[in-house]
Amino acid sequence: MPAAEDHPGEPRRITYEYTDGQAFQGVAAIAHVLTHINLGWAPAGWTLMIPGIDRFAQLCADAFGFGPRTVRLPGGMEGGPSPETR
Repeated sequence: MPAAEDHPGEPRRITYEYTDGQAFQGVAAIAHVLTHINLGWAPAGWTLMIPGIDRFAQLCADAFGFGPRTVRLPGGMEGGPSPETR
């Protein structure tokens, strides 16, 4: 699992990418991860993927402080840290 600093783009939310190029962000990313854990967690992921519920869950997550973020370097610069500063 690569760090956000090493991602070729600039993700602002948690991102789940399939090998075929599909990408999901925010609550949708967590929902897709839950479906891959085991059959016990899969229904929670499926529920979070239902249209309407996914938007409401994302709205709640944003309202409680889990909204988009910008990755920042120490010193206020945006982007990823170099290996020497980790």
